[in-house]
Amino acid sequence: MASARQVRVPRFVQRLHIIFFAFFVSAIGTSCFWIGEHPRLAMDTFNDYYQTEGSRLDDCAVCHTTGRSLNEYGKAVRTAIPDGDPTSDDQRIRLFIDALVIADGFDSDGDGFSNGVEIDFGSFPGDSEDAPLPR
Repeated sequence: MASARQVRVPRFVQRLHIIFFAFFVSAIGTSCFWIGEHPRLAMDTFNDYYQTEGSRLDDCAVCHTTGRSLNEYGKAVRTAIPDGDPTSDDQRIRLFIDALVIADGFDSDGDGFSNGVEIDFGSFPGDSEDAPLPR
């Protein structure tokens, strides 16, 4: 009966994995980390900017699918947020609004309507099945 052969992974390879993981986390997490720490700030800013409080768009599903997973619109907004770590809520709000403005011009769900038009008409910009309808 053959026995399983143990393979020793050299220590420098183990360290490379740790370094790669740290780099990967910092590269993808920096631009959206601070907004993730302030989810209510993101929703409040979205509602203030678009005047959507109390509407069907007053919902995390505008940007998210489930949990913290982003839909295509949420990804467009996240991509537009510059790297860095703002030191105040005022800076976070300004950067988030700038990202919303940039994402307005895209058609994240590919339904033929820009994100800004969809939001203006009360439809979800990350859901191609949700057609723009006048509010």
